[in-house]
Amino acid sequence: FFDFYKQELQENTILILTADHGEQLGEHGLWEHSHYLFDETLQIPLLMIGPGVPEGVRRTDLASHVDVFDTICDLCGLDQPSSTSGQSLFNGDERDAVFMEYGARNADDFKNNSSHGKYMNDEQLLRFSAGMKGIRTEDYLYVTTSNGTEHLYKNPEQSEIEPPPED
Repeated sequence: FFDFYKQELQENTILILTADHGEQLGEHGLWEHSHYLFDETLQIPLLMIGPGVPEGVRRTDLASHVDVFDTICDLCGLDQPSSTSGQSLFNGDERDAVFMEYGARNADDFKNNSSHGKYMNDEQLLRFSAGMKGIRTEDYLYVTTSNGTEHLYKNPEQSEIEPPPED
């Protein structure tokens, strides 16, 4: 494929390789498939080659999938729509934060119709099925869930910060 790309497509085709999510492989005591907002789930590969893509650039700052469309517009010389929340990854700007969301799911349906839901206890299913929204900065990850819990984690190790005691 890469030989064909280099011979036939390289001059006018941007090739993008990415993933939809990472995996929990024991981190934070979790062995589930992408249903949490930790870095192990959120940090994914994003590789680009093609016309206008700087060679040898490796970014380690915050970025999001919403940036891909705006980056393609930038590389192709197209105006970026004002209706997107993305930004070109090659314009020199860095994000202060990224936002993420994971929709709620039906716990009973998941328990009965998935390969690993049947191995979860009721508490794990409740936590797993909750919808989540989060904001990630260089220093912190804040997550709020549809079942009413809130969590604040210190980055990069993402250990949970205990809330102050209530008076």
